[in-house]
Amino acid sequence: MATTRELARLCGVSPATVSRVFNNPEVVNAKTREQVLRTARQIGYLPNESARTLATKKSFLVSPAGTRAEKGPRTPTCAPCAGTTWTAS
Repeated sequence: MATTRELARLCGVSPATVSRVFNNPEVVNAKTREQVLRTARQIGYLPNESARTLATKKSFLVSPAGTRAEKGPRTPTCAPCAGTTWTAS
């Protein structure tokens, strides 16, 4: 899997520019943005969601409806999940 640094090297831009293309595309020059996106498609680059989660301290995951947010065993309250107990990992 290609990394941000590899994509940046191939495009002749900094890793920060590659990051901006995917996170704040409106601040990147249109020509540069298109070059980065085209190269990313060619090499099969996908942003690493784990790295993004670590850097931003936000997971962008949504909890299933009817579950409790606190730690420990959770019992769902939605009808299709009745009788199932989930545990925190």
